[in-house]
Amino acid sequence: MRLHLDWEELLQKQEDQTWRPVMFISRALTPVECRYAQIEKEALALTWACERSSDYIVGKSIIAETNHKPLVPLLTTHTLDEVPPRVQRLRMRLMGFHFKEVNHVPGKEMYIADALSRMQAENSNRMATVPKEEMNIYVDSILDSLPVSDVKLMGIKEAQDEDPVCRQIENYCMKGWPDKFHLNDGLKPYWSVRGELTIVYGILLKSSRIVVPSAMKLQVLDKIHEGHQGIDKCREHAKTSL
Repeated sequence: MRLHLDWEELLQKQEDQTWRPVMFISRALTPVECRYAQIEKEALALTWACERSSDYIVGKSIIAETNHKPLVPLLTTHTLDEVPPRVQRLRMRLMGFHFKEVNHVPGKEMYIADALSRMQAENSNRMATVPKEEMNIYVDSILDSLPVSDVKLMGIKEAQDEDPVCRQIENYCMKGWPDKFHLNDGLKPYWSVRGELTIVYGILLKSSRIVVPSAMKLQVLDKIHEGHQGIDKCREHAKTSL
């Protein structure tokens, strides 16, 4: 089985080695899902498509194809704690399916799904893949596990809001990233990890770690070095949250 992501299309290989459609499915995003980062929407599309077509694909090897390249490593090579909190929850739901491959396919080569995605039905089903309450509980548990007080967290959020680099990253997270060559020098270091960057409750995260704005970097470094724990322990402390 082969699953195209965009306007979801399930294909099956025939005896003559051609791929023929089994079903076409789609739905609109809920108001809450509309506020997800782009990478989260792409993970959501795959999760919903698999669960919606589970009668056809459970117990079979499937190939997932997406035109959103950053999604591929998040579902294949990254460990669970290396992906954003919402994507973690969606990836857990995908564990019931057997993915032979997850491939990137340019949108121009997914012409059937791409054309159908522009035909939005008036009464599209908006039922969420993961109920809002379940997703919020999981995300809250991730944030609560960070070794940062609520007061400090709000201070970081305010500093991120004032930081031009963080503000631009948040904009790209929501609307999609441009080509790397169109980024200024301050944003290029984030290009390779763009799929791991998301916004949770207004806080910019890389996977499950907080992105430290420029104005707070020295302050955070001083905090990490308190107690003179040595280089290795300082690094491990930083990796747990920042």
